[in-house]
Amino acid sequence: MNTKLLKQKILDLAIRGKLTQQLKSDGNTADLLKEISSACHPERSAKGAKSKDLKQIIPLDKSEAPFEIPENWEWVRLGDVCELISGQDFPPEKYNAEKKGLPYITGASNFVNNHVILNRWTEYPSVIAQKGDILLVCKGSGYGNYVYADFEKAHIARQIMAIRISDKTLNAYVYNFLGSQYERLKFQGNGLVPGIARSVVLDLTVPLPPLAEQQRIVAKIEEAFAEIDAIEKNKELLKTHIKQTRQKILDLAIHGKLVPQNKSDEPASVLLERITRDNPHYEKIEDEPFEIPENWYWVALGSLSSLITKGTTPRGGNVAYIDNGVGFIRAENIPGMLKINSSNMKFIDSATHQGFLARSIIKEGDILITIAGSLGRTAIVHKSDLPLNTNQAISIVRLYLKKDDFLKYVVYALNSSFIQELLLNQTKVTSIPNLTLEIIQRCQIPLPPLNEQSRIVAKIEELFSTLDQMERNLV
Repeated sequence: MNTKLLKQKILDLAIRGKLTQQLKSDGNTADLLKEISSACHPERSAKGAKSKDLKQIIPLDKSEAPFEIPENWEWVRLGDVCELISGQDFPPEKYNAEKKGLPYITGASNFVNNHVILNRWTEYPSVIAQKGDILLVCKGSGYGNYVYADFEKAHIARQIMAIRISDKTLNAYVYNFLGSQYERLKFQGNGLVPGIARSVVLDLTVPLPPLAEQQRIVAKIEEAFAEIDAIEKNKELLKTHIKQTRQKILDLAIHGKLVPQNKSDEPASVLLERITRDNPHYEKIEDEPFEIPENWYWVALGSLSSLITKGTTPRGGNVAYIDNGVGFIRAENIPGMLKINSSNMKFIDSATHQGFLARSIIKEGDILITIAGSLGRTAIVHKSDLPLNTNQAISIVRLYLKKDDFLKYVVYALNSSFIQELLLNQTKVTSIPNLTLEIIQRCQIPLPPLNEQSRIVAKIEELFSTLDQMERNLV
């Protein structure tokens, strides 16, 4: 369920009069407009000057409206029912971080989770937003975002406009109306210099119900949004549970508890003897981290590998990249578990690949592990991925045995919480955390018999497929 789209649908129904029932006792919006017309409508410039507009509000022609609304509603321009206050920038010497003066709101960075974060103040306020105003970002990143002013008073910068409406019910209705217009405002502001002009805000056409129906609409929106937020919260909880379940599955797998053992399986010790017969890197593990089935065996990753190395940066750095050629893997190309993400791949020429970077030519069946920045993410290299090379943020692990299920089992084991913690606890602490090749070589893995590895991989993929489907259904 896309909760963002659901909220937009509710707002769209609300402004069309389809979210609540119309009642004859509500009267009509024409009466409300007379009340608004009798009030004073000051409009401030960036310098705070005031002018009064007491002219009668004339409803717009319904025949030219973008959609039909109930008979007792009217179309008006937003500028007819609000005061729009444009902000003014200050140079650094006119604001401070010591809470001296009034808060100074500069832009979208002050809007977090529908609240205003106060982190600057000024002793020279001139354009004042006050509690209850609707603050709209009109320039810079985040234009189109809006929030209620939940402070008493603050100076606003030119990136902000404050929409002020004296009636609380009308104010709440307009706030929700702006939500229905978010995409429109973003589109209209998407120019060479992104931003929303005053005229665009003032000219927004508002389908306006009688005040009593506005109250019902706002209450209905708040009720519906609260239910959607609860769903969203449950979605996030479920995502967390799915992630934890994946880890639990991998944890059961490396402890020999995911599938039953079969006495007829060739013991892992026999498999290991074949693999390590001519391996000068074989290292017997003396202290076993935890108990495993009798026909399993603890082994260091280096004992299973003919090569563990890493890449380097090509000469010239970014200048060495070309539009097409040999794929050059970086940490961002390894999102985790089995596959390479080639969507933002860089490329190098064949001469660099075969020459300066010959040591880190990647082959089919290699396991890649991120060893700098985001640590411990993995991928298996397939024939369709080649040709490839990599940099020093990636370790290349080349196993003796290229069997598909063997590669997958090792990668699933490396992604288990136990081995991830084992790796991260040995991280070399520098300005950028990293894993050394020695840490990768000495990484301890519980090795099942080959046949059991296949059963484990099949069970993991069966369970992960179910979890993947659950996750897709959450979108």
